Amino acid sequence: VRCPIDGAPLVDAVLASDGWVYNKGALQDFWCAHEALVSPITGDEMTNVLFAHNPLRSLAKELQAAPAKGEVVPIEEPELVLCPITHDVMDTPVLAEDGYIYDKAALAQWFSTGAKISPLTGAPLCDNGEERAESEVSSSSTV
Repeated sequence: VRCPIDGAPLVDAVLASDGWVYNKGALQDFWCAHEALVSPITGDEMTNVLFAHNPLRSLAKELQAAPAKGEVVPIEEPELVLCPITHDVMDTPVLAEDGYIYDKAALAQWFSTGAKISPLTGAPLCDNGEERAESEVSSSSTV
């Protein structure tokens, strides 16, 4: 559970418009150094919209404190970075209309089957769930 920019634990985790999770300060420093809102991973343009990723923040802080408490740090991937559809680590997390985060490819495959309901809740989703999921990440308020 580390920031892909500086390798630090994700204690200030934010989900960015490129679908990746970063430490907020590391991402802002990256943007300042490059004088552009571009993805550190893809180099593509981004928006400055950032979502606080509180579950990852809590987990990173807990993992960071574990050795000090004499606790064993878990080896397996934490559930909150695993796609709830595939149970694999998410390559490109997207926020869906149901409020859950899924891997983009898994969610696209879910909707390609004709499904119009949430994979987790079974609640109805809009007809174009995949596009809604992608636009949701870049159209909400900043952190």
